[in-house]
Amino acid sequence: MWEILARLNIIDVFLFSKPSDIYALFVKYLQTGELLKHVLISSYETVVGLVIGTVLGILIAIFLWWSERLSKILDPFLVVLNALPKTALAPILIVWAGAGMKGIIVIAITISVVVTILSAYNYFISVDEEKIKMLKSFGATKFQILTKLIFPSNIGNLINLTK
Repeated sequence: MWEILARLNIIDVFLFSKPSDIYALFVKYLQTGELLKHVLISSYETVVGLVIGTVLGILIAIFLWWSERLSKILDPFLVVLNALPKTALAPILIVWAGAGMKGIIVIAITISVVVTILSAYNYFISVDEEKIKMLKSFGATKFQILTKLIFPSNIGNLINLTK
């Protein structure tokens, strides 16, 4: 159906291409040996974007956990950003960041950062309040609570974010 619509000029081939053109390009890349190169570049862009987005998301989640006021201010914005279809933002981001490697990395960061922030922050605030009170009763600082309780109790969740 896609091919027929493209051949009849019902859909714009510049935006949607045609399955036959995609197949021809795939065969060309197989014959010239360029397919692996393109797969490796795409994988690199995706991994770099996801790593940066995950690290950035966890750092922002730490700031939100650290400052209840900041959390209350940013929470509505994060909910709205999470509700936005991230792939719909891709054309805008490509215009802004460019269509090259930088643009793809920015898109990958954008897709992962908000989800990571919300997930990590929710994990951080779900730690048993009794354990936090116990650490405070022993005179633990906020940094000690973060490094000795919050992070260790959520390491499995944080690793799961990268999947």
